[in-house]
Amino acid sequence: MNFYETSWFVDIVLGVIYVLLVACSVCAVWSAVRGRLQKKQPTADDRLGRKLAWSIGGSVAVVLLLTFVFASTKALVINGQMFDNPFWLRASDMLIFSSLILLAMAIGSVFFGFFFSKFRK
Repeated sequence: MNFYETSWFVDIVLGVIYVLLVACSVCAVWSAVRGRLQKKQPTADDRLGRKLAWSIGGSVAVVLLLTFVFASTKALVINGQMFDNPFWLRASDMLIFSSLILLAMAIGSVFFGFFFSKFRK
């Protein structure tokens, strides 16, 4: 019995992905609504946090768009079958390369913050 031939493994993985997607979406909507309902005067830290959130969201959107545009549409053989749907080939390449780019950006940000925090003191 091959791992890829048993569909219940795939069903379990897809089920976990769907549950995590719904949970993350509910948390994001709840956080956005809760933040909008607060009636306090914004401070300088709040404005900085808002600018950071918009810049991070914008950079993620740009990275996703660029990796989708420049993704490969070369056909692949998956589990012995030819897969040649250009949209899903681009989408899978986009997710793979954007996760690598965003991970590198996160590691770079940690090193930048670690090394340059010494100069601020």
